[in-house]
Amino acid sequence: MKTLQTGEKKSLGRVFQNTGWLVAQNIFQYVLSAVIGILAARYIGPTNYGILNYGATLMALFFPFCTLGLNSVEVPAMVEEPEKTGAIVGTCFVLRLVSSCLSIALLTLVAVVMKPGNRLLIFVTFLQSLQFLFQSCDAIRLWFEKELLSKFTALGSVIGNTACSLWRIILLARGASVEWFALTSVVQMLTNYLFVLPIFFAKSGVKLSFSLPLGWKLLKRGYHFILSGFTVAVTNYCGKLILAQQLGETELGYYSAASTLALMWIFVPQAIVSSANPVLLETKKNDPEHFEERYQMVHLVNLFLGVGAGLGMGILSKFLINFLYGEAYAPAAPLLVILAWTGLFTAIGESRGIWLFAEQKTKYVKYYCAVSAGASLVLNYLLIGLFGPAGACVAALVTGMIQALGAPLLFPGSRDFTFQYFRSFKQLPRMKDFIITLIQERRGLHG
Repeated sequence: MKTLQTGEKKSLGRVFQNTGWLVAQNIFQYVLSAVIGILAARYIGPTNYGILNYGATLMALFFPFCTLGLNSVEVPAMVEEPEKTGAIVGTCFVLRLVSSCLSIALLTLVAVVMKPGNRLLIFVTFLQSLQFLFQSCDAIRLWFEKELLSKFTALGSVIGNTACSLWRIILLARGASVEWFALTSVVQMLTNYLFVLPIFFAKSGVKLSFSLPLGWKLLKRGYHFILSGFTVAVTNYCGKLILAQQLGETELGYYSAASTLALMWIFVPQAIVSSANPVLLETKKNDPEHFEERYQMVHLVNLFLGVGAGLGMGILSKFLINFLYGEAYAPAAPLLVILAWTGLFTAIGESRGIWLFAEQKTKYVKYYCAVSAGASLVLNYLLIGLFGPAGACVAALVTGMIQALGAPLLFPGSRDFTFQYFRSFKQLPRMKDFIITLIQERRGLHG
């Protein structure tokens, strides 16, 4: 199998270094949050855990409107016009801050309308939504991403997640009420950016400013991503909202516990995709004949991980739920048996991004999102009414299949993705050689 040329290795060195920081940050963040989150869920019980997840679900649905799509256009704008970096960052920050305030007000109003008699849920949702204010600082975080200095934001995230975990531990030790747990993400964001902001002003050397014409220009670019982001949120979260509306917060608590465990391993394929992405894109550019066979190896690795996770969690579902969450969450065990397989299709979706960029077919993403959002709404509405929480799990699994492999088949320009995914099974005998080659190339990049 052909290796990368020396010049290509050097050009990818900084990218791999930057990716390494991001991957390490994500692994630390996910594992720490999951462990402490499980302990908190065990303490507060299924009903209060469901209340927290109800607020988090509403926030996820509002998040695309809160960001205004600017997260996807800010970095390209700074690359195109580096002399306007201060104005771009400052304008994005102001726009995000305004949209965050409006989102907090609207989100709270929605909670009042949907759950008018549940004062605790409304108050908890409001407290959770305050994190939107601090997420406005993502406009500053993206400057580090553009400069390939993500090690600073990664360290900030580690500090924020550590503070978040300490906050939860203190609350557990003091026997605090659920309202205090609702402020967990606010504490995380606050400590994160208290670290990041001084570094930005010390290193960037830019003066922030606001420009209304520039703001309109950025919004015109970003509004496309609002719709795609919303459809993704609908796909991932509408089932939880429908479940809570039809069956209550306690059932949502059981579902959320099973869902958390089902996706606990997903950072592994995310790390694999992040690490393989630069190498595969360079292969597509300089050695296209070998792109597909290398790319299919990523599919196979994630397939084995997904099947292993599905079988393992399915067999050990009762033990895992009882050991981690306690007997109060026993109804979550049969839900985990179904949801354990959703990670397999999530991993396929992660790796599909490489193919879309390599083949310059990213335009299809919005269509996939629309198809999967529609499927999620219909399936959850029908199946939850018929089968309760188990129906929500089946809906999530089928939606995952549609989103990962079914939606690409609907469009002639992207059908080859699904076909080449199944062609990857022919590469099973070559997996060992591929892994050895990839390790050698990555070592060469740092050599």
